[in-house]
Amino acid sequence: MTYFIGILFIWGCSALFWFNELIYSSYVTAIVTGILLGTGSTIILVTSLSLTTNLIGSNTGSGAFVFGAMSFTDKLSNGIVVAMLQQFSPCQLYVKFYCFI
Repeated sequence: MTYFIGILFIWGCSALFWFNELIYSSYVTAIVTGILLGTGSTIILVTSLSLTTNLIGSNTGSGAFVFGAMSFTDKLSNGIVVAMLQQFSPCQLYVKFYCFI
């Protein structure tokens, strides 16, 4: 349930980005979206670390390997998604944006 609360924060952030043109102050939008995105991402991160700890359980001898494997999988999947967005983006503006991140 906690994971879905984090997703709701991130959806709220995405909605503010989507309707950014309708909001009067972009400065306020940037602050609010930063707070929502940070809160949602932190909730999801803590929840996933808790699930990883539950996966390890009493087998603490393999705990470092499990956390390392989870971290490697996370970084690898994020890299693949960014590369796919860069390769298959329909707008050339976004392709240049992803190149300079």
